[in-house]
Amino acid sequence: MNSPSPPAGFWIRVLASFIDGMIFLPTVVLLFIDLLEWKNFFVVVLICVPSFIYKPFMESLKGATVGKLACGLRVIDENGGNLPLGKAYLRSLPNLAALFVAMLSYTLLFADPAFMAATTIIDFIALRQSNELAGATFIIEVFILIDCLIVAFNPQKRALHDYLAGSYCIRAGSAPESRAPEGDDAFFCSNCDAEISRDVLVCPNCGTRFE
Repeated sequence: MNSPSPPAGFWIRVLASFIDGMIFLPTVVLLFIDLLEWKNFFVVVLICVPSFIYKPFMESLKGATVGKLACGLRVIDENGGNLPLGKAYLRSLPNLAALFVAMLSYTLLFADPAFMAATTIIDFIALRQSNELAGATFIIEVFILIDCLIVAFNPQKRALHDYLAGSYCIRAGSAPESRAPEGDDAFFCSNCDAEISRDVLVCPNCGTRFE
């Protein structure tokens, strides 16, 4: 029996997220232009909609976002396949919550008469800090930070959103062979060397998946 590549570590996942962020950088620039110059809420909606779709659909249909594909990573479910779309949305729940609150924040912003008079980034930041949802935004951002940092200290390299969706982020490379004794019901995990049952799909000690 062979094991797949080991779980994706913290920094490689940070790099994958950075690449995904670069993909959306033009839309961020466009958003700032709209907020400072055009002040058209319909443009804000058009810019935010792809963010509600991109990550869940890519991880469900392709097994990874563009950033993860570029870094040789893949997101799988407990059976080693791609996540169903519902679970992919569960996995993206923290980011989607932040995006939803941001949309509500923009709605309140456009209803503020002072916003229409704002012409600089400093004016815009001041209005955002005084927004009624500023506290909720801060709490969600802190949660997302903690959620990501858990990967660095968790032996299974799973974030809270991975546990929520029953997902694993793994390196999609070659797999070393496990030391499986002939005719025995147990074998040793090739990643952490823990003795585990032959019929398990995931090592309970380190999170490595098996095929």
